[in-house]
Amino acid sequence: MSKLKFNWGHGLALALIGWVGLMVYMGFKCFSVDAEFVREDYYQAELEHEDKMAATALGEAFSTPHVSFANGVLVIEGDSADLDVQLSGGCALYVPTNARLDRSWDWKDLAGTRVAGDRYEVAFEAPSGMAYLTFNWLTGRGVAEKRVTVHFPVR
Repeated sequence: MSKLKFNWGHGLALALIGWVGLMVYMGFKCFSVDAEFVREDYYQAELEHEDKMAATALGEAFSTPHVSFANGVLVIEGDSADLDVQLSGGCALYVPTNARLDRSWDWKDLAGTRVAGDRYEVAFEAPSGMAYLTFNWLTGRGVAEKRVTVHFPVR
């Protein structure tokens, strides 16, 4: 009975067969993936994104308000002229950990008070943890916005 020997030629052949098998598998896999756009309204979403980028660029001309939260009161402090403009529009709250807590409003609809020229306070039901407030307002050149990170107390 002859004993089968495994030499370098057999190893090379097995490596080549394995490599060809891997290439065939990856070829089938790449053709089975749907290559359509992620969204049906891809181009419309891109135009909206460009508008958002333009609004962010306009907002950079204004100072960033300092936002803090204590005892159920949202405190917004900043340059009084910029604060007047920034509080003339609306705001959106984005909570990365819980989309159900996201909301938006106009500042005029909240019962806030101007405590000083550079300080505004409003009663606010805050989410727990980190969130983002995006101020948006209208300027002579279009809509402007400024995003501020706020750390609310963890309950």
